Amino acid sequence: MSVVKLFILGVASLALVACDHMNIAEIHQKTITGSDYRSHLASKYKAVVKYEAEEMVDLPDAAHFATKAMAVLNNKEVPGPEKLENWYVHEDFKEDLKKASKRLDTALKIGIKETMPEMAAEAVVGFDCWIEQAEE
Repeated sequence: MSVVKLFILGVASLALVACDHMNIAEIHQKTITGSDYRSHLASKYKAVVKYEAEEMVDLPDAAHFATKAMAVLNNKEVPGPEKLENWYVHEDFKEDLKKASKRLDTALKIGIKETMPEMAAEAVVGFDCWIEQAEE
């Protein structure tokens, strides 16, 4: 690979990382109000971002959850629970996570987001955190 191609690849990679990390700063500045599912989801992701960035100093995961929170706040498609296949989860955790994922998907499909929005948001974010921790 030529030096120019390596340079371009490096610059592109830095740009992507910078965008993700900008989301961390941006979500910290947001005031989230409301009692609907989207508001609860964004608020709970914001709390995870704060914890991952400040307590765990895990900026890649903080950036990941900040991106999800910003998608919710910017009225983009609401992200669903994390997919197990997108994470490097130890085999010891996979079966429990698969079962929980199926239960969560069922609850979301039958309308928990509308009937119990805060509980639904808590379940989605809790599941996402479980997968993220199972990877570590």
